[in-house]
This record gives sequence, C-alpha cells and structure tokens, in this order.
Amino acid sequence: MEKEENKELKSLEITDIHEWSFYETKESACFDLRSSKDVILQAHQRILVSTGVYINKMDSNLAGQVYSKSGIAYKYGVVVLNAPGIIDADYKEEIKVLLMNHSEENYVIKRGDAIAQIGFVKMFKADKNVIEFDGCCCRVVKMTMIKDVERKGGFGSTGN
Repeated sequence: MEKEENKELKSLEITDIHEWSFYETKESACFDLRSSKDVILQAHQRILVSTGVYINKMDSNLAGQVYSKSGIAYKYGVVVLNAPGIIDADYKEEIKVLLMNHSEENYVIKRGDAIAQIGFVKMFKADKNVIEFDGCCCRVVKMTMIKDVERKGGFGSTGN
C-alpha cells in the first residue's frame, strides 16, 4: 500500500520560490498558499494575490483545488472567490489566489501570510453520446469531449 501512495506523490512536483510550502501535520489534506507581497484588501474588493508557487509537473488525471482558509473566512469574511479554484494539469504559470473581502473592514495581508490552501484530487474525463439521424434511423455515437488545444494562460483563458 505504501508503494502505491509514494508512486502517486511522484506524479506531482511544485516549485516554491519562497520555500514556505509545508503540510502543517502528517494528515493535512492541503498546504497553505502564502502571499508574496504586502497587500491591503479593501472592503468588498476582489484581487489576485501572487503566491510564488508553481506546479512543474502534474499527471493529467490530477487537478489542484484552491480553497479558503476557514479561520480567515470566519474571522474576517475573506474567502477564495471562485472556491475551489481549479489548477489544471497543464497550467504552468504562478498560482495566484482570487480573494474576496466580504466584510466592511479592510483586510491587511503581510508578505508570508497564509491566504488560501491547495490540495490535489483525481479527475475523470467524460465522453459524450451524440444522436445521429441518417434519414431513417437514429444511432448513438460516443465522442470525446477533449479538444486538441494548447493552454495559453489562466483566469479565463479557456472561456469566460
């Protein structure tokens, strides 16, 4: 069993330019993403916050998911706006966190503060069935939903 777990861990490699990324306990599901700079998040404002974390290598059946920190959400009303934020296996840019301040007060973020957390999950691709009509008969044809397109960016680059 342990060999299988280690094999899965090798399919994921990150770079953390600040060396801040750690799982806080042996059983932690996620590790914290920390702000690369000082930021003031105004009341009711949303911003992208740099983390200095990059995913170098991730198997295509995995995805990163960025979640809010529960303590920050509860105490200050600051959350990951699009939680969970999805990090696709082919995304190689710096991970940035879309934060929203739902409170009436400004929220001060210092360089190195934990602002979100990221975990990794297995993903499954779906096929779709298309009904074709040839004039007299209908038949169901299975089709792939995967486009043969290379990634160009993040935050809306693959759609709205």
